[in-house]
Amino acid sequence: MKKNRKLVLFGLVLLILVWTVSFVFLVPKISELFIEPNNYRADGANEAGNTIKIDDNYYVATTSATISTLYFDDFNGEGAKSLVEHVYKLNYDKSYIIVQSVKKNFYSLFSKEFNYVIVNRKNQKTITIENKDEFLKECKIKNITVELKAKNQFDWY
Repeated sequence: MKKNRKLVLFGLVLLILVWTVSFVFLVPKISELFIEPNNYRADGANEAGNTIKIDDNYYVATTSATISTLYFDDFNGEGAKSLVEHVYKLNYDKSYIIVQSVKKNFYSLFSKEFNYVIVNRKNQKTITIENKDEFLKECKIKNITVELKAKNQFDWY
Protein backbone atom coordinates (compact mmCIF):
# COMPACT_ATOMS: atom_id res chain seq x y z
CA MET A 1 0.00 0.00 0.00
CA LYS A 2 2.79 2.44 0.91
CA LYS A 3 4.64 1.47 -2.26
CA ASN A 4 1.59 2.34 -4.41
CA ARG A 5 1.15 5.64 -2.59
CA LYS A 6 4.81 6.56 -3.21
CA LEU A 7 4.51 5.55 -6.86
CA VAL A 8 1.37 7.68 -7.34
CA LEU A 9 3.01 10.66 -5.58
CA PHE A 10 6.15 10.27 -7.73
CA GLY A 11 3.98 10.11 -10.87
CA LEU A 12 2.10 13.29 -9.91
CA VAL A 13 5.31 15.18 -9.18
CA LEU A 14 6.79 14.04 -12.49
CA LEU A 15 3.61 15.03 -14.36
CA ILE A 16 3.58 18.51 -12.78
CA LEU A 17 7.27 18.93 -13.62
CA VAL A 18 6.72 17.97 -17.27
CA TRP A 19 3.73 20.33 -17.56
CA THR A 20 5.69 23.19 -16.02
CA VAL A 21 8.70 22.70 -18.28
CA SER A 22 6.46 22.36 -21.35
CA PHE A 23 4.57 25.52 -20.40
CA VAL A 24 7.75 27.54 -19.87
CA PHE A 25 9.37 26.48 -23.15
CA LEU A 26 6.47 25.92 -25.54
CA VAL A 27 4.07 28.78 -24.81
CA PRO A 28 6.49 31.55 -25.85
CA LYS A 29 7.28 29.71 -29.10
CA ILE A 30 3.63 29.07 -29.91
CA SER A 31 2.62 32.64 -29.07
CA GLU A 32 5.21 33.98 -31.55
CA LEU A 33 3.12 32.44 -34.32
CA PHE A 34 0.09 34.55 -33.42
CA ILE A 35 1.56 37.81 -32.13
CA GLU A 36 2.31 40.40 -34.80
CA PRO A 37 5.82 41.82 -34.48
CA ASN A 38 6.23 45.44 -33.39
CA ASN A 39 7.57 46.44 -36.79
CA TYR A 40 5.95 48.94 -39.14
CA ARG A 41 3.42 47.52 -41.60
CA ALA A 42 2.28 49.80 -44.42
CA ASP A 43 -1.35 49.60 -45.48
CA GLY A 44 -1.75 46.64 -47.81
CA ALA A 45 1.58 45.01 -46.86
CA ASN A 46 1.28 41.34 -45.90
CA GLU A 47 3.25 38.06 -45.94
CA ALA A 48 2.73 37.64 -49.68
CA GLY A 49 3.16 41.23 -50.80
CA ASN A 50 5.61 43.65 -49.22
CA THR A 51 8.91 45.46 -49.64
CA ILE A 52 11.76 45.56 -47.13
CA LYS A 53 13.80 48.73 -47.66
CA ILE A 54 17.48 48.30 -46.81
CA ASP A 55 18.60 51.70 -48.10
CA ASP A 56 17.95 53.98 -51.07
CA ASN A 57 19.27 51.38 -53.54
CA TYR A 58 18.70 47.92 -52.01
CA TYR A 59 15.36 46.33 -51.19
CA VAL A 60 13.68 42.93 -50.92
CA ALA A 61 10.38 42.59 -52.79
CA THR A 62 8.02 39.79 -51.79
CA THR A 63 5.43 38.98 -54.43
CA SER A 64 4.06 35.65 -53.16
CA ALA A 65 4.46 33.19 -50.30
CA THR A 66 7.67 31.79 -51.85
CA ILE A 67 9.00 34.58 -54.08
CA SER A 68 11.17 37.22 -52.41
CA THR A 69 14.01 38.83 -54.33
CA LEU A 70 16.84 41.16 -53.31
CA TYR A 71 17.17 44.01 -55.81
CA PHE A 72 19.65 46.81 -56.46
CA ASP A 73 18.42 49.94 -58.21
CA ASP A 74 20.72 52.91 -58.84
CA PHE A 75 17.94 54.79 -60.70
CA ASN A 76 19.99 55.13 -63.90
CA GLY A 77 17.03 54.28 -66.11
CA GLU A 78 17.98 50.62 -66.61
CA GLY A 79 15.66 49.31 -63.90
CA ALA A 80 16.38 47.27 -60.81
CA LYS A 81 18.91 44.44 -60.95
CA SER A 82 17.98 41.14 -59.26
CA LEU A 83 20.81 39.98 -56.97
CA VAL A 84 19.34 37.09 -54.92
CA GLU A 85 16.12 35.16 -55.49
CA HIS A 86 14.03 33.18 -52.99
CA VAL A 87 15.16 35.21 -49.96
CA TYR A 88 14.29 33.35 -46.75
CA LYS A 89 16.23 35.31 -44.12
CA LEU A 90 18.44 38.37 -44.33
CA ASN A 91 20.26 41.11 -42.46
CA TYR A 92 22.73 43.85 -43.22
CA ASP A 93 25.37 46.18 -41.88
CA LYS A 94 27.11 49.21 -43.43
CA SER A 95 29.19 47.11 -45.85
CA TYR A 96 27.33 43.86 -46.54
CA ILE A 97 23.92 42.29 -46.95
CA ILE A 98 23.70 38.65 -45.88
CA VAL A 99 20.96 36.38 -47.22
CA GLN A 100 19.77 32.84 -46.67
CA SER A 101 17.96 31.79 -49.84
CA VAL A 102 15.97 28.67 -50.60
CA LYS A 103 17.51 26.60 -53.38
CA LYS A 104 15.28 23.48 -53.17
CA ASN A 105 11.96 22.35 -51.63
CA PHE A 106 10.41 25.83 -51.47
CA TYR A 107 7.08 24.64 -50.03
CA SER A 108 8.46 22.18 -47.47
CA LEU A 109 8.31 23.03 -43.78
CA PHE A 110 11.13 20.70 -42.78
CA SER A 111 13.40 19.87 -45.71
CA LYS A 112 14.23 23.17 -47.41
CA GLU A 113 17.76 23.41 -48.79
CA PHE A 114 19.56 26.73 -48.58
CA ASN A 115 22.30 28.83 -50.12
CA TYR A 116 23.96 31.64 -48.24
CA VAL A 117 24.85 34.85 -50.04
CA ILE A 118 27.03 37.78 -49.03
CA VAL A 119 26.46 40.96 -51.06
CA ASN A 120 29.04 43.76 -51.02
CA ARG A 121 26.97 46.94 -50.83
CA LYS A 122 29.63 49.07 -52.53
CA ASN A 123 29.88 47.10 -55.78
CA GLN A 124 26.94 44.62 -55.76
CA LYS A 125 29.35 41.65 -55.95
CA THR A 126 27.87 38.47 -54.50
CA ILE A 127 29.49 35.43 -52.93
CA THR A 128 27.25 32.34 -52.84
CA ILE A 129 28.08 29.65 -50.28
CA GLU A 130 26.30 26.29 -50.04
CA ASN A 131 27.31 25.37 -46.50
CA LYS A 132 26.25 27.23 -43.34
CA ASP A 133 29.56 26.61 -41.56
CA GLU A 134 31.51 28.02 -44.51
CA PHE A 135 29.13 30.99 -44.60
CA LEU A 136 29.77 31.69 -40.91
CA LYS A 137 33.53 31.47 -41.48
CA GLU A 138 33.30 33.94 -44.36
CA CYS A 139 31.22 36.29 -42.21
CA LYS A 140 33.87 36.14 -39.52
CA ILE A 141 36.64 36.89 -42.07
CA LYS A 142 34.67 39.89 -43.37
CA ASN A 143 33.84 41.01 -39.82
CA ILE A 144 30.09 40.67 -40.37
CA THR A 145 28.54 40.48 -36.92
CA VAL A 146 24.81 40.71 -37.70
CA GLU A 147 22.77 37.50 -37.67
CA LEU A 148 20.20 36.38 -40.20
CA LYS A 149 16.64 37.38 -39.31
CA ALA A 150 13.27 36.31 -40.66
CA LYS A 151 11.63 38.72 -43.10
CA ASN A 152 8.77 39.40 -40.69
CA GLN A 153 11.25 41.05 -38.31
CA PHE A 154 11.70 43.99 -40.70
CA ASP A 155 9.44 46.92 -41.54
CA TRP A 156 7.19 46.27 -44.54
CA TYR A 157 6.28 48.87 -47.13
